[in-house]
Order: sequence, then C-alpha cells, then structure tokens
Amino acid sequence: LVRNMVREAMLWRIQNADLRPAIEIAKQMPDSGWKEADDAADKSMSGWLATVHRAGRECGLTRPDIDIDFAAKALYSMIEASLSSLDPASPSEDVERLVDQLARLQWHAIYTIEPEDSPIAIKVAPFLVRS
Repeated sequence: LVRNMVREAMLWRIQNADLRPAIEIAKQMPDSGWKEADDAADKSMSGWLATVHRAGRECGLTRPDIDIDFAAKALYSMIEASLSSLDPASPSEDVERLVDQLARLQWHAIYTIEPEDSPIAIKVAPFLVRS
C-alpha cells in the first residue's frame, strides 16, 4: 500500500511537471489558498498513512513503542521531501529505486517483521475499513 502510494505520487509529479512553475508562484501569493490546500493534502496523506499503520498495529505487526500518528507525519514528510526534489526527467528505474527505498524505510521504521513475511493485503484490508 505504501509503495503504491509513493509510486503514484511520484508519477503524478513527473506527469504534471509543467505545473511546478505555477505552484511555485501560488506559494508566494498570500491569498492564493495554496498553503491551506497544501496543508489539507499533507494532513490527508499522513492521516491515510496512520490508518494503514494502525491496521498493522491491530494485526500485531508494528513496533509497540512507536507513536503511529507521529511516525506517519514524520515518514510522510520524508516522502514529501523526496517528491519535491524529484527530477521529472528521472528514468523509470531511478523512480522505482526511490519508491523502493522510501517504502523500505517506512516499513523498517514501524514494523517488526520483514516485508516478505507480512500478511497479504486482504487480511489487513478489513482493519482499514473500520478506521
């Protein structure tokens, strides 16, 4: 789930690279609404990550000493920093390598098992619906 979210975010940035100049201008305009929209998007994405990781906690997969909400915000900021520095001309192999690294960093920061030992997504999905 996390890997796919990171990949989709990166591909969106690459496919919409022509919007970057307009976004940079909007960031400088105090009444553009950019800050509010950006804050709402960040809150939504870090909230989604927290929901995914809480589902992992309910399955007994996460480190018990990790504050899931704090971790989700911190890890999302790591993804956001990587996205903002992504070169839209990056070869797909470089994008996949970055996606893999970000997903693995997320996984190893929060979970107690190796990714290949994780339950299949269908076993975790019911917890996501309840959250």
